Amino acid sequence: YGISMSNSNATVTGNTISGSSTYGISVQSSPTAPVMNNTITGNSGGAIYIDMGSFDVAISGNTINSNGKNYIGISGNVSENLTWGVQDDYVVTGNITVNAGKTLTIEPGAVLKFASSGAMYVSGTLIADGTPDNKVYFTSIKDDTVGGDTNGDGSATAPAQWDWQYIQFYSTSTNNVIDNAVIRYSSYGLSVNTSSLIVSNSAIEQNYYGISI
Repeated sequence: YGISMSNSNATVTGNTISGSSTYGISVQSSPTAPVMNNTITGNSGGAIYIDMGSFDVAISGNTINSNGKNYIGISGNVSENLTWGVQDDYVVTGNITVNAGKTLTIEPGAVLKFASSGAMYVSGTLIADGTPDNKVYFTSIKDDTVGGDTNGDGSATAPAQWDWQYIQFYSTSTNNVIDNAVIRYSSYGLSVNTSSLIVSNSAIEQNYYGISI
């Protein structure tokens, strides 16, 4: 990494970060370590990676270009109750695990894009409660129809089945809600091992399997 922070409250601002073979900046377990007004370029792994323990870190004003991935990658464990808002422009690059007893709430209008290895495992609670006019999207990084051209390749790639993994609900998960959501271009869409899940008013489309129970 160009800069790696773990359990830190450092401020990273006004730097040029380039030439890393991985990510330019990695932020782990550091929700109060702001990353602002940096130039992040020429890092072969990607621009910025954060884990779920740094979900609320302030990231703004950065100039990001010519990296292996020009977006903010995220993965890791949800170990406290979190809300994923419309403004949280992250790409799920690995596994997100909602720990037992914890809740991940997705706000109406939020778009969650997944890279090929991206998946979500729910041992706690997932609330994705959209509205008819502001649906929640779980989709491929190649899907430019919502959230823009996240992978920055124009029309060079198109979304398809198997682009990402699935959302899996374990038997310990409870009080899950998926309403007014769109889940597409995955392998299994939803893999369900709990009876405590309500799915309503949602489109589960263009996946290899829609729902596995």
